[in-house]
Amino acid sequence: MLKWILGFLKAPIANLVATLKTNRAENIAAIEAVAQGGGTTAEAAVTGFLASEAKKIPEIALFIPLAEPALLGEVASLVAAGTNTVPELYDAGVAFLEKEEAAV
Repeated sequence: MLKWILGFLKAPIANLVATLKTNRAENIAAIEAVAQGGGTTAEAAVTGFLASEAKKIPEIALFIPLAEPALLGEVASLVAAGTNTVPELYDAGVAFLEKEEAAV
């Protein structure tokens, strides 16, 4: 049963990843505008954006609170290692979502 439920999430996550890759340039511009506004860090802006995009998909919206801390941790570890540009963090966030899709 659990395998079936997780399998149900594969296509929506794959579609989300494809959309994020297709709209990369405009998404990064939107995130940079938020981060440069001074109200948030680059990692919080990237994580928040990716989470909000995922929440737009009803099939996976319920699972975002479970995945968001792991995504934030992944992005925060990159920042600690010196990776701190919005494009790098965005690409890492999308790669995280790809790994999640592969896992289901």
